[in-house]
Amino acid sequence: VNGNFSNDQKQPGIPIYESKMNYLDQRRMFKKTQIKNERLLKFYKKVSSEPSLNHEKYIFLPLHYQPERTTNPLGGYFFKHERVIKMILECLPEDWFLYIKEHPRQFSKGNIRYGNHGRSESFYTKFIKTKRIKFVSLNLDSHQLLDNSLGVATISGSTGWEAVARGKNTLLFGHAWYRGCEGVHFIESKNDIEKVFELI
Repeated sequence: VNGNFSNDQKQPGIPIYESKMNYLDQRRMFKKTQIKNERLLKFYKKVSSEPSLNHEKYIFLPLHYQPERTTNPLGGYFFKHERVIKMILECLPEDWFLYIKEHPRQFSKGNIRYGNHGRSESFYTKFIKTKRIKFVSLNLDSHQLLDNSLGVATISGSTGWEAVARGKNTLLFGHAWYRGCEGVHFIESKNDIEKVFELI
């Protein structure tokens, strides 16, 4: 309550109990978020590509919309994508890649209440110089990416369940409801990842 946090339901820079945000202030904040999301989408389009899905071995990692409960609290220690990405990279065989696809709603113009806190350009710039990572275009069909992959990695997203239904191995970092299904491998350490990669 006393924290000076950012939220579109209160005036910036003051505690929520002292806020007297009016309608025009809120619309200005919404517009500011829309502009930020448009800029972020342009940046993602610039750093993403449309690789040929039949020529490389890869693990598919679709990002979650954030903030959302599928990462926090269901992700536990792995509520940050950065932790998942770094751990996978440390175990990834030399000729494999990590294909990362952003959640399209992260750039939404209509659903902007919280997404502007979930991602920034710095998230992408941390990884774009890593040769084994490819940010893939939003134009690529997620089911095609899934079907051509060696496996799917997710914190607790629905893509993990889609992978189960399609007979793919799922590296699950969070506490999803389908955790006990065949082909789902609950990940707590690098050793768990290495075992799944050996199995694949």
